[in-house]
Amino acid sequence: MARPTSPGRKIELLSQTLDYFQDKPLSDLSFRTLADGLGISSYVLVYHFGNREQLLNEIVNFIETRLNEGLRPASTDLSVEEFREHAHFILEHSLDERARQSQRLVFEAAMQDPTSERPRGTAGKIFNYWISFVTRWLENQGIESGSARVEARLLVSTFYGIEFSYVISGEQHQAREAWAKAVDNFFGSLERSQRE
Repeated sequence: MARPTSPGRKIELLSQTLDYFQDKPLSDLSFRTLADGLGISSYVLVYHFGNREQLLNEIVNFIETRLNEGLRPASTDLSVEEFREHAHFILEHSLDERARQSQRLVFEAAMQDPTSERPRGTAGKIFNYWISFVTRWLENQGIESGSARVEARLLVSTFYGIEFSYVISGEQHQAREAWAKAVDNFFGSLERSQRE
């Protein structure tokens, strides 16, 4: 019978792996190159992760968990001002070099899903979580469900687009300006809908 892996050691290896991939694409992933980069035996990786696909899934899940830590509000009962503040907090959370490189890896992994025999689907789940959250929040503000879903998709898609442009350009100031404008437009649309 195989020995169980140590969760602490696995987390340590994933953290080191994330550091290793800060300037490399996920497509370069192999047990040998990663083991060499981490200064360990490839057998250590096989022992903890099994095969390349499992390792890749664990890396992506680890990155997505780290990127989303502390970002999900406890409920949809936020005031308008709390929602606005949280929207800006989420962007600021994304605007450092480490988050930029981590998000680059998540985007790279997400782009593989449409052609993968076994798509991870985690990026889509996170995207849909945010659409659902914003939809529910808008409904709590009195917006009809169909309109709320459209507005939510627009806001979330805009955020992902701004985040993608930051990953490509590294321009924090432009990302902040674009997000501030998007949030202002979102709340302007909300106010107009509430007046109707």
